[in-house]
Amino acid sequence: MGWDDPAPRPPGKRGRKPRYGRKWPLATLMTAEPPTRDRLTLYGKLTEVVFVVRDVWLRDVAQKVRVVVLEGVKEPVILVSTDLSLSALQIIELYGARFSIEVI
Repeated sequence: MGWDDPAPRPPGKRGRKPRYGRKWPLATLMTAEPPTRDRLTLYGKLTEVVFVVRDVWLRDVAQKVRVVVLEGVKEPVILVSTDLSLSALQIIELYGARFSIEVI
């Protein structure tokens, strides 16, 4: 589960400042937003990937993270990076260099 930044409190409204914005079940981001389709070299061959990227807050993580949800063979593949300067394709390449990712 990830959260957006909280919406700013309207002027004049009293009470506690909201800590969380909209909640996102990470695996459902593929259906919540229009996915991006792109090509990159993965495991030495040109591969087409379908993904959604979003910057969110995660429980027990002290900083905002970039979440990339890939369309997988059976289930979505969720990749997380604390480096917000990396693009989604760079994150996919880094994970692919370290782990086997099954994508269509």
